[in-house]
Amino acid sequence: MKLIATKDFANVGDLKDYIDEKELKVHPRHVHKGHVFAVGSSDKLKDCTKKEQQLIAQLYVSGSVGDAGDAKVVKSVQDEIAADKRREANDKAAQMRAETSGLSAALQELLLKAAKTA
Repeated sequence: MKLIATKDFANVGDLKDYIDEKELKVHPRHVHKGHVFAVGSSDKLKDCTKKEQQLIAQLYVSGSVGDAGDAKVVKSVQDEIAADKRREANDKAAQMRAETSGLSAALQELLLKAAKTA
């Protein structure tokens, strides 16, 4: 069954049998939101083995995966990833502004001190 990660999670336990660490380019034991992978060789849950059904059920119940065959689920995950990237970019920009304004304030303070002693 083809699944899409709806949040980040660890590639451990029985899951390692289905996700090749080579596919996880950055962190071999970390599945990132949006990663698509298959558990079992069937597209239907009822045709998967009991072990595969249990693993899929655990992933669904924990909110870690969705059905990669469902266009709405895939779009939702892609939209969340885009929003996360925008949020990260905004956070970095805000941090840079804070660091820059802090540096400017420190320089202004030094200049004021230097002007008072001159």
